Amino acid sequence: MCALSGTSRRHSPDATGLMEHANPPAILYHYCSTAAFHSIVSTRSIWLSSLSLANDTMEGRLLSQWIMQHAQEDSASPDGVSRLRHQLDFLETSVEGLAFCVSGEGDLLSQWRGYADDARGFAIGFDGRYLAKWGDNENASMSLEQVTYDLEDQRKLTSTLYGELSARMIAALASKPPLVFGPYGAHARRHGI
Repeated sequence: MCALSGTSRRHSPDATGLMEHANPPAILYHYCSTAAFHSIVSTRSIWLSSLSLANDTMEGRLLSQWIMQHAQEDSASPDGVSRLRHQLDFLETSVEGLAFCVSGEGDLLSQWRGYADDARGFAIGFDGRYLAKWGDNENASMSLEQVTYDLEDQRKLTSTLYGELSARMIAALASKPPLVFGPYGAHARRHGI
């Protein structure tokens, strides 16, 4: 499974398998209902869908769970884990994950049942190289990525990301003290807490 994915800022109050760089098949298939097929063909356009509306309730949330697991395994301080959880919660509520899911398999029963109106719809073939080029532009906010469902691959991908995130958080905390709000904020600042 591949996904043409992007993000969009939400103006009001989450990869899923996780994604890694894709070398796309020549043809990628999008399984859809008859109505979706008609819309794609008649308008000559495709739409990215919100991951929060996907069939899989873990779409867009799995990454946060992996990052939190790495933090706990890294023996991060309770305060550090809390700050990280706060940042991830903020991202999950302020950034909308979007995707147009495609498969390298043009005749896969699970896809027909799950996405093509219980096998009454269509599997539309798209040029994989064409879809991949959409993300080649340096200003593009989307990319074509291979989704991985293998847990060990997910662990490796997210471990690298966690290392980058923790290094950035440590650098940010070293450059300025954290803000403390609420009734105890002034007390905490006076006493260096």
